[in-house]
Amino acid sequence: ADGTIPGDNPFVNQAPKRPEIWAYGFRNPFRLTVRPGTNVPFVADVGETTWEELNVITPGGNYGWPLAEGPSSNSLFVNPAFSYDHVSASKCICGGVFMKSVKFPSVYQSRYLYGEYKQHLLNYVDFNPSNIVIGQGTFAASATGPVDFTLGADGSLYYVALISKTVQKVSYQAIPIAISIPTLIDGGTTLEASISLNAVAPVSGQRVSLASSSPSLTMPSSIFLLSGRLTAPFAVSTLPVTSDTAVTVSATVPGTTLTKVVTIKPNGLRGLYSAVSSVASGVSFNITIGLINPASQPANVNITASSGLLSVPAHVTVSAFSSSKSFQALALPVAAATSVVVTANWAGTTKSHSFTILPSELASITVTPNPIQGGTNGIGTVTLTGTTAGATVSISDNTSLISTPPTVTIPSGSSQSSFTFSTLPVNSTVTRTMSAVLGSTTRTVQVTLVR
Repeated sequence: ADGTIPGDNPFVNQAPKRPEIWAYGFRNPFRLTVRPGTNVPFVADVGETTWEELNVITPGGNYGWPLAEGPSSNSLFVNPAFSYDHVSASKCICGGVFMKSVKFPSVYQSRYLYGEYKQHLLNYVDFNPSNIVIGQGTFAASATGPVDFTLGADGSLYYVALISKTVQKVSYQAIPIAISIPTLIDGGTTLEASISLNAVAPVSGQRVSLASSSPSLTMPSSIFLLSGRLTAPFAVSTLPVTSDTAVTVSATVPGTTLTKVVTIKPNGLRGLYSAVSSVASGVSFNITIGLINPASQPANVNITASSGLLSVPAHVTVSAFSSSKSFQALALPVAAATSVVVTANWAGTTKSHSFTILPSELASITVTPNPIQGGTNGIGTVTLTGTTAGATVSISDNTSLISTPPTVTIPSGSSQSSFTFSTLPVNSTVTRTMSAVLGSTTRTVQVTLVR
């Protein structure tokens, strides 16, 4: 600093060489930077006809100019550690600074950043510990004539933009580009979502603020991504709702907010379902409640029918964490086709389903053979006036001489069904009555037993 010549300079006491010369063979060295943690200087050298150079400097080294530019086969010259040609377009290298700031991601650390004055770029070169190039690329675009660089106390990169006569600041900020969360979410559920950044988090990490526009959807107030991370998960919980509820989810870093709209679907009743839409009088059938019950307690669902001609339970209990429950309904006798609406109600939500009860009266009951010898079996037949979806007919006899099944079921889509009955021996001819009952209709047949 005081103008004296350091005693360890390579050409001290080697007249006629100038003792202040430390390395030579440069055309236009533009900025010298020492690699952090070493005593090794890096110098950018602006080329003339073909090459731009970045040189690792050794004391007393000859870097070739004016006899060589760029890589050379002459062993007397030190070749550049990194070079690029400017034949296809006007180019001009202006070095440079090594990145060492926790404000930037770990992938950028130790990279050598330099300006490309003519191309208005900030580029980088990656060197391994032996100062061998292992990668290169563009660090930032739209830099207007960068010529000098430094890292500020705030961790940002500053450079002189000669063309615009300004000092520019380059700061790194990983911004959210995607919120991975379903657009439809059931109320009363918990799921995992995630946030994705446009680039990896810096060395110091990246905090992203999270927010929901409705208390029906909750999540952490923020999430922290460690250095080098692109994505991170977070938990989302929803409350039960009675109608579709739109919620805006947002992820924010200073100056940038990303939003996504999701819809919370009503938990609870989803509908009433059955395999049949019309049933015959006297027939029992299943109705299923579609329900999402995320609670740890059973849900009691109220059930009503618009007419007493369809018998349903007053309520049905759906187990905790269940999605459905079936119950039985009984169609009572009708004189004509009758529409009945079944309604389920739970947690302020109602769902309905319509059914048609069809008249299905008992026409007759017959037996064969008749007369029948006591002590033998016979066949009884029950006939309806119309087809059925599975009506059950009660069968009985007025004495102990004939044994019948208690019921017989008419197959679905049929109007007739048979059954077997047995008789006891008799000493003389007797007549007995066999009855069939469906709803309020009773039909009988006289059965004669002979010896």
